[in-house]
Amino acid sequence: MSNELEKLWEKDQSKLLQEGGGDLKDLNTLCQKLKTIEDRISQKEEELDNLKAEMKKVSYEEIPDLLAEKGLEKLTLADGTKVEVKKVINAYLPKEDKNPEDREKALKWLRNNGLGDIIKNNITVSFGRGEDNKAVEYASLAQNSGYMPSQKVDVNNRQLVAAFRERLENGLEVPPELFKLFVGNQTKIKRSS
Repeated sequence: MSNELEKLWEKDQSKLLQEGGGDLKDLNTLCQKLKTIEDRISQKEEELDNLKAEMKKVSYEEIPDLLAEKGLEKLTLADGTKVEVKKVINAYLPKEDKNPEDREKALKWLRNNGLGDIIKNNITVSFGRGEDNKAVEYASLAQNSGYMPSQKVDVNNRQLVAAFRERLENGLEVPPELFKLFVGNQTKIKRSS
């Protein structure tokens, strides 16, 4: 269909929806309502993203910097709210499906630096109904039985962060480029009841 024919068809459909009676007019109204709701949701999500970015800046930068200038780590506000700045560490392995080479470098670094024990190497094999005996047999025969296991090498994020916290506290290095490492301060607020 040519562009001109498509435009005429769309124009005819639009006219039919606007001028048509009953269900067609209701359909047009509901579709317009849905579009408006979707637009409002997108706008609110954008506003929420902006608020979260602003909160991060205040929590991770502005309050910690100001308290550090004053030589404070925590204080209590006049309304009883407790404000404390704590050191936070966060790290992530690169995702296997997005950056397998960097993930392998990160795993190699962990192994070479005495942290290989936090790496979990899981092998999974799926068997069909009625293949319980084969599953037991597979435990000892694995690939010789004609099944190919799926393998997933991973590190629990909490264990990774704990290991890095210990290393950093002991003055040892952690390559931030391999682990999406974040070390900084975060403001914690406990509101009074």
